[in-house]
Amino acid sequence: MAVWNSVNISYVLGKNRIDSEFYKKEDVELEFFLNKLCDGEKLKNVTKEVTERFNKSQCEEFQYNDIGNTDLIYGNVKENIIKCSEAPGRATYINNIDDVLVSSVRPNRNANAIINNNSLLQVGSNGFCNLRSTGLDPNYIFAFSKTKYFIATLVRATTSSMYPSVSNKDILNAPFFIPNENEIIEISQNVRSSRKLLLESEKFFERATEILEKELGLDNSDLDDSPNKYISSFNDVILGKRLDPEFYNPRAKTIVQRIKNLEHTTIAQNFYIKMVLLGIVKSFLTITLANLLSELEILSLLILISKT
Repeated sequence: MAVWNSVNISYVLGKNRIDSEFYKKEDVELEFFLNKLCDGEKLKNVTKEVTERFNKSQCEEFQYNDIGNTDLIYGNVKENIIKCSEAPGRATYINNIDDVLVSSVRPNRNANAIINNNSLLQVGSNGFCNLRSTGLDPNYIFAFSKTKYFIATLVRATTSSMYPSVSNKDILNAPFFIPNENEIIEISQNVRSSRKLLLESEKFFERATEILEKELGLDNSDLDDSPNKYISSFNDVILGKRLDPEFYNPRAKTIVQRIKNLEHTTIAQNFYIKMVLLGIVKSFLTITLANLLSELEILSLLILISKT
């Protein structure tokens, strides 16, 4: 069944778009609704683009904030520490805490983020529109950027079907709703509390990882650094059935060998007791150290942690 919509020619000329998808009835109605609701307010009225550029000579390493490491639900960027000498070409802008990053690539994924940490130099990808609040609480700005209305606006503005992207200009010109002050305060406080809890949960997980690594004998300093170059024989490649270089990293072989030398039952018991004493695990912990296949030397380590 054919579906169509008609719009005024003046409306089309003002948009500079002739693709029919842009003029779907529901999208046009959403635009009119948001323009009326937002009373002409735009994202650019409450933010500014980050302009400070990253220079490789600024440090030894940095936290790279890119789309691929962004949690799509909570908007926190996972740890992604990179040496300055190995900085990707997209590592462009210096981020501060509370900067809001709006994804300009495949906006339908809603990979928008807010900077939650500044313990290390933060560098944002130019795949984001890197924004900084000019006065309004950045937690509210971030919350609005995660709404389905904001995302729908950006999706509509995308160009190219193979690699859909939206310009920074389109992002900054998106309608932006500013409610009354009490609602802004309440929403911002909720987002701020959520961000604080996320940071605390990461510390618990890091502590749990440290305990596990210690029990497995993997906390030695000789495992911290991985060689930049290593050589594997052709026979290793044939047996491994893999061509990716990381698979043959000597560090991985050392870890597997140490795991093989451990008494798995004792490890599980001791680890469980220590986790319970720390109050991290309150219901169950299962460790499966199995499937150490001689040919591939694959370690299957399954940790199930439930919180009450």
